[in-house]
Amino acid sequence: MTRDGGCKRDCGRGRRGAPPLHVAPAVVTDVFRGTLGWLPPPIDDIETYWSPVGKNQVSKMLSRSFVRSPETVRHGLESSIEETSADGLIIASAIYDHSSRLRSDEILADVHKALGRERALS
Repeated sequence: MTRDGGCKRDCGRGRRGAPPLHVAPAVVTDVFRGTLGWLPPPIDDIETYWSPVGKNQVSKMLSRSFVRSPETVRHGLESSIEETSADGLIIASAIYDHSSRLRSDEILADVHKALGRERALS
C-alpha cells in the first residue's frame, strides 16, 4: 500500500522582510468565499483580507505549508514524511511570479535530491 501526503511549498527569498511570493492564504480564502479565478498577486497584509473564521479554516488547510528557505522546506518535508510514513508526496504551489515559481521548483528539486541521497546512505 502506498501512502501519499500532500503539502504546499514556496522555496525562495529566505530573508525577513522580503516581499511575499506565495499567495496560498488568499487563494484558499477565496475558495471558502466561493470566489474562484486567476491566481491573484500576493497580498502584503493578509490579516486585512480574511476574517477570523477564514483565518482558522485556511490555517488548518495550510498546516503543511513549508515557506521560504530551502532549509525550512527540507525540514518540513522530512517532518511530514516521518509523521505520516508517506511513500510519496503531492506538492503544490501558488506563486504568482513565474520566474520565482521556476526558481522554487529548482530549489525543491535540489532538496529532493539531497533527501534521496541521505536516505540511500542510511
